[in-house]
Amino acid sequence: MFLSPESLDIHMTSVIKKYSNISTFSLKVQKLISSVTLNYLYYTHSFPNKKIWYQCFTLLDNLSIDPSLSHYRIINLYFKAFLKKDFIKLQAIKSLLEECGDTRISSLLPK
Repeated sequence: MFLSPESLDIHMTSVIKKYSNISTFSLKVQKLISSVTLNYLYYTHSFPNKKIWYQCFTLLDNLSIDPSLSHYRIINLYFKAFLKKDFIKLQAIKSLLEECGDTRISSLLPK
């Protein structure tokens, strides 16, 4: 099955390997890969593969410094805090997103 956790892990590992130098790609590609990466984190949050999660964090940390990528960076911080069970930081990030008008994204993030 394409969306099984094992299958997602395999696909995400391939993405990480191919785009490890993500900042060298166009902004369009960086946004696409960031979306794929964040979706992986979201869909695997119940049973995270920590090794792959840390690789995802590194990939997202290496995005180009561009304002159009800031949401990806913020949500990356959310998932880092989620993995550490840092509930204060989770709430702070959710509040920030809500104050920016991103209530939909904030409501979808795992608790």
